[in-house]
Amino acid sequence: REQIAEALDHTDLQNVEIYIQAAANFMNDVTPAVDHALTPLVRRFLGKVVDRDNPEPFEGIPKRVVPGSAPFLPVLNQPIGSIGVCGRDIRKDGLCRLAPPLSCYLCDRFAAFIDAPHARVADQLEKMVLMKANTTSDQRIPLQVESVLKAIAQLRAQIAAEAESEGDA
Repeated sequence: REQIAEALDHTDLQNVEIYIQAAANFMNDVTPAVDHALTPLVRRFLGKVVDRDNPEPFEGIPKRVVPGSAPFLPVLNQPIGSIGVCGRDIRKDGLCRLAPPLSCYLCDRFAAFIDAPHARVADQLEKMVLMKANTTSDQRIPLQVESVLKAIAQLRAQIAAEAESEGDA
């Protein structure tokens, strides 16, 4: 906020708040209109796909399995098994400050298991988006989950393409 105010030569943050709110409202209106065209161009799943038996998906970093459940979300609070491995070096970088397992699908330090229940995670998140969309609660959560759903869809497409290419070989 301070940097925006400085760049625009404003002496206070009051106008900056209006710009930020206007930008958010503008993006809410624009996103549905252009998202279908941009989705194929935007890579949301940034991680890699690995076999569950891979002893060290990230060289030199101990294997830390990511559970597919999220106790803080009513739709993902049941244990469904692990979805992958975190490649963050907590000794060097500290703990992840995001919200695993959701943020994992958008992280370049995530190695997704080929046989993990990614479809089940996506189904549960879609249920959450529908529940939130039908309420007057904060709409930012469903919008953020949409990116995760798109990343999971890209991951599943990548797994399917790799399986198909192995079948052709």
